Amino acid sequence: MNKKLYGFCLLSLFLSCRPKPIVPENKQIVFEQNFEASPLGLLSISQINKDFNNPEFLWGYKDRILFYLGLNGQKPEIVNDHSRCLKAIIPESIAGPIPGQQWSLKFDSSYKELNFIFKVKFDSNFCFVKGGKLPGLAGGKANTGGKKPNGLDGWSARLMFWQEGKLCFWLYHKNQNGQFGDTLFFKNGESYFTFERNKWYSIKQHIIINDLHKKNGVIEGYINDSLMVQKKDITFSDSDKLKIDQFVFSVFLGGDNPSYASHKKEYIFFDDFLVCK
Repeated sequence: MNKKLYGFCLLSLFLSCRPKPIVPENKQIVFEQNFEASPLGLLSISQINKDFNNPEFLWGYKDRILFYLGLNGQKPEIVNDHSRCLKAIIPESIAGPIPGQQWSLKFDSSYKELNFIFKVKFDSNFCFVKGGKLPGLAGGKANTGGKKPNGLDGWSARLMFWQEGKLCFWLYHKNQNGQFGDTLFFKNGESYFTFERNKWYSIKQHIIINDLHKKNGVIEGYINDSLMVQKKDITFSDSDKLKIDQFVFSVFLGGDNPSYASHKKEYIFFDDFLVCK
């Protein structure tokens, strides 16, 4: 077999193993990004603005100054993994939100129902430690950090990975059980889903906002087109004005205490972001 044919066969094998996006038919696209037009290297603020439609950066004034001075935070990076993708970098010994890798992409309109789809891969030597956050849909003030929603201010449905690679929704909604949200774990039958390292997965989050004054909001989570978690009795909102209006890119280890930190740099790869009806 000649070298060109051998290389083509290897590439075809890799692409066949990479999960296809879980895309609904007749979709209305709200946002999409596959990074193929993004330059390789660390993302500048201007490039993040370009790739994510001028998002709202979720870090304070002091952190922003330190970030611009290069004294705090971490820029993500565009790399090649047979196609271009986003590499989130979690610094060693750091737990909690990371300036430079926290933003909210606000949509042009608000929606009662949306799908959020993306691909994710954990580095071959990734240490899950005690867990950490991944992106998710949200509305209003996108409540997190112990700010319990009241039905009028906001809600959020970020994803969270756990020890040994388990996955759940970290859901902030009006009727949550405690101050810090509810956990809805992804399961395959009775067994917890767990990520394998160095393997791409396609994740889909499907949310339907509840009807006014009814407890019938829906959240569903899919892995590679298989339904892994579903809940149909959620109160996201007590207002016609509070719906789905953003997704939050939030990637870090934690919790916010040192026990969540890793002793080394950690890397998580993302690709093919798609928000659609």
